Amino acid sequence: MTGRIALVLVLLTAGCATAQEPVPARGSTEGRTCDGSSLQDFVGRERTPEVEAQILESTGAATIRWVPQGMMVTMEFRPDRVTAYLDAQDRIERIICT
Repeated sequence: MTGRIALVLVLLTAGCATAQEPVPARGSTEGRTCDGSSLQDFVGRERTPEVEAQILESTGAATIRWVPQGMMVTMEFRPDRVTAYLDAQDRIERIICT
């Protein structure tokens, strides 16, 4: 009997919970879009923190997704992101706004 009462109380209080707004990661990226006009300049370059900073600066993107050779990725589109596909030597093989 006390188990049923506890279950009813849990179910009743669960309905009182309120949804919270999602917290944006690393500040707001709203309104930012990737400009891919200079991306091909980075093909063949090694992945380094300096190259990452240059890519983000030249594209205006908020984030970069590094994809090592053979790694699968999701296909969702984010206008504020650059995706860089790497070869076996950690060099940029292909780079696109995604």
